Amino acid sequence: MSTVRSDIGRERRSTLIVWVQRALVVGIWLAAIVAWQLYQSSNDLSITETAQRFIDTVGGSWWGIFAFVSVYLARPIVLFPASILTIVGGILFLPYDLVNYLSGMLRLQWLPFLVATALGSLPGTVSFVLLGASIDRVDEGIGGIDPAALVISLAIFGVSLAVARLLRRRQPAPTTSPNATSTSTGGSST
Repeated sequence: MSTVRSDIGRERRSTLIVWVQRALVVGIWLAAIVAWQLYQSSNDLSITETAQRFIDTVGGSWWGIFAFVSVYLARPIVLFPASILTIVGGILFLPYDLVNYLSGMLRLQWLPFLVATALGSLPGTVSFVLLGASIDRVDEGIGGIDPAALVISLAIFGVSLAVARLLRRRQPAPTTSPNATSTSTGGSST
């Protein structure tokens, strides 16, 4: 009986921890949205003017890269997409994906790691960073976009998708085990 109570107690604590974590993530998002809205309304700015001020402030300051690295490290905890943050990094600093730098700390042979990183992530990362870098001024709309960087970004993205599809098609089809039997989708037998 005490084992059952202990198991129920552990299960309830586990469920409570999950809900507290979810509430914390929602709280962080709400705080960020409210802070953005308060700043925007108190300075009587549009969304694009607020974004441009953010870019000018963070991109032009010594502490900007440290703030960016901190946000990038917290990204998985608050469920923020890496692709968006990589584009923002392209707008601000042109950094490379920080996960790859941290992965380099593992005890892998450097040549296979380098080749796998280059083949697997470099095209996408360069594409997203160029996409962010193509935006010179957010507050100028389409006039603030560098068309050459945008075209190169889209071309790299398209080519990398095509190569990935081609490589996937060249893989052999998965084989079924000889013991597997097919089942009929017909009606039930009575």
